[in-house]
Amino acid sequence: MKITRRLLLPLLVALVTCFSLVSPAESATYPVGYGSVNPTPYIDAYNRIGGAARIGYAYNTVHTWGSGCIQDFSGGWSGKSAIMQRNCSGSAFYVVYLQWAYIERTWGGNAVNVIGYPTGDDFRWGAGWAQHFSGGTQSATTLARPDQNNTVRQVWGGIRAYWIGALGGAAGSIGYPLSEEYAWN
Repeated sequence: MKITRRLLLPLLVALVTCFSLVSPAESATYPVGYGSVNPTPYIDAYNRIGGAARIGYAYNTVHTWGSGCIQDFSGGWSGKSAIMQRNCSGSAFYVVYLQWAYIERTWGGNAVNVIGYPTGDDFRWGAGWAQHFSGGTQSATTLARPDQNNTVRQVWGGIRAYWIGALGGAAGSIGYPLSEEYAWN
């Protein structure tokens, strides 16, 4: 009996260690859009971004987040990503790569209350990438990421309106923001 216990304990430790090192994408995957009444918008967004190679596999079902729905992905070259759908109906849009990392780092689970849901996929704008969000407590928001340094910056409210309307946004006369908004005087 002692021999069995001596062999069983290291085997058990090895199994627990092995399972704790598995990423969410490797431990369980779900079909794209699984859990939604209408999975088609999720499947469409997944295909637009390039599927598993780009955003990996869903590691949870579509679930509510704030006033909408979201499904999380991991395992593609974009790192952790999500497909989001405002009010759990209509079009769904992906949020990937550095934009998603910025959202998680800056607001975590409160992001949709602060910046809302994406109003479209990310897009090429001048010498970089941008994505617009519907706005929460901070009104309409744009996450902008220039090619030169790949740093995501948030532009929102009145400054965003002026930046886009009067200055042409990222493709306009002043280009991408160099910092976050901050108080002055």
